[in-house]
Amino acid sequence: MPHTEEGLAAAETLGGAEALWLQEPEVEWERLASITAIVAGTLPWYELPAIIDAEYDNEASLVDLPEWVARLEQHGGRGPLRHFAREDLDQATRAALASIGAKPVGPEYLDQHTGGTLLWLGGPDQPVPDALAARGPGARVILFPGEGAEIDASWTRADWVLPGAWPEAVKQLHSELWKPVIV
Repeated sequence: MPHTEEGLAAAETLGGAEALWLQEPEVEWERLASITAIVAGTLPWYELPAIIDAEYDNEASLVDLPEWVARLEQHGGRGPLRHFAREDLDQATRAALASIGAKPVGPEYLDQHTGGTLLWLGGPDQPVPDALAARGPGARVILFPGEGAEIDASWTRADWVLPGAWPEAVKQLHSELWKPVIV
C-alpha cells in the first residue's frame, strides 16, 4: 500500500503485518503475499518480474477506493510540471529538471498548487510542508528526498517518493511509464 495517510491507516487494521519499503522490483517468492498487497497504480514505474495470480489480481477490484480517486478521473488534463528547490541547487540537477520541462516556483506558490505536478527537492531540513497536504485531486507532488534519506512523517503528503542523488532520480521521469503521470 502507498505510504500515505490512507495507506498507513489501512495498515493499522492488518494486525502484525510487516511494513516494507519497496524500491527495487525484486520478488522474494516466500513473501509474494506481501507483494500482492501493492495498490495498483501507486508506482507507475514499478514492474514486477513476475505474473501475479489472477485470484490475487481480481481481489484488487474489491477494494473501496478513496473518494478523491473518482474526482481525479473526472479532472481533465495533467497540468504543468513545476519544481521547488533551494537556490543553491547544483548544475546537474538543474539540467535534469530542464530536460523534463519543469519550471521553478518559489514558496509563494505552495498554497496555490491546485493542478499539475510539483517536484519537491527537499532533504532532512526541508520536509514536505503542510500547505501541500490539502491540495485538490488534480495536483500531485513527487518528493525527491536526496541520498541517504530516512522516512519522514511529511512523506505522506507526497504522491511518490524517488530517493537517490537528485540528477539521477529526476532522470527517471524520462521513462515511458512516468509520462502518463506527469505529461
